[in-house]
Amino acid sequence: MPESGPKFHTPAEELLAFWHQHPVVLASQSDFRKSQLESLGFADVAKAGLIPDRLETDYAAELNEAQGIASYYADDGHDIVRHIAGAKVQYVLDHETIDPNAIVLAFDTAPLIWRHDTETDDYAFEHLEKPKSVEDGQRLIHRIITTTAQGCRLREEKIARLQQQFATVPAELRDETIANLTAVLDIGTIGVVSAAAGSFPHARGRVLGFAEDVSLFSEAIYSMRHDDYALEILSNKVCEIMGNRVTQISGGIDFSDGAIQDLLKLSELKVNILQGSITGTDHYLGLSKMAFIMLLAHARGESVAHDKE
Repeated sequence: MPESGPKFHTPAEELLAFWHQHPVVLASQSDFRKSQLESLGFADVAKAGLIPDRLETDYAAELNEAQGIASYYADDGHDIVRHIAGAKVQYVLDHETIDPNAIVLAFDTAPLIWRHDTETDDYAFEHLEKPKSVEDGQRLIHRIITTTAQGCRLREEKIARLQQQFATVPAELRDETIANLTAVLDIGTIGVVSAAAGSFPHARGRVLGFAEDVSLFSEAIYSMRHDDYALEILSNKVCEIMGNRVTQISGGIDFSDGAIQDLLKLSELKVNILQGSITGTDHYLGLSKMAFIMLLAHARGESVAHDKE
């Protein structure tokens, strides 16, 4: 006798099916995010009312100043996007009447660049929001590219100083020591961080959030790192490709655009834990499937435990 019931091919599909019965309130005006949720099988997805721009920009500035919020992640860009997504969810909970059975979801995605403080010889990340105008977007694109080039130079300088410092150490040990001391330096890369946050029926008073990132290395920026004129031309070409779209994307650059990828010669510096969980479009344009699945998995575990109590 054949087994009855649905057949699930992956844990993610089973997890999504567990939540498909719930309506979704999306704390976003993004048609892309709505269509992505619908493509994942959510049949009842409604956009929440307009969320004030100041919520995101003011909160981002506050978190940037504090260098993130301490949590079980780290004091880094993960926290900024995760907490901004959470702030969007909380805004909807505070200002709208929500179906008791609904899931309230929000997403946030932004590039991170690392800048160098010459006075302290320290590095800090900068979280980049959507440009407010085309001109603002063009300035932001120039800053991303020139700051990334500077990061490439700073990393090289750091390695050169360490090689001199450990000149008398045997070569194999010296190389291993330098590799360890520079392993955490993300300067010279562009990080794109994407987060998912949500409020669920079993715990309406609490907002959950998860985030993930992809680190991008640009061979084009690296090859031009000492040539300011070439970097300016490269920036202008990126601006030309983006056109008016700069105001629609955090940081002004759509890293899923094939022309951008070819121009910058981008490669992803990330070990993907869940194979196939990320596509460029999903992650770079604002819906990280891995962070979303982690969010749903955590909420499901809590929901099952809640039902057993």
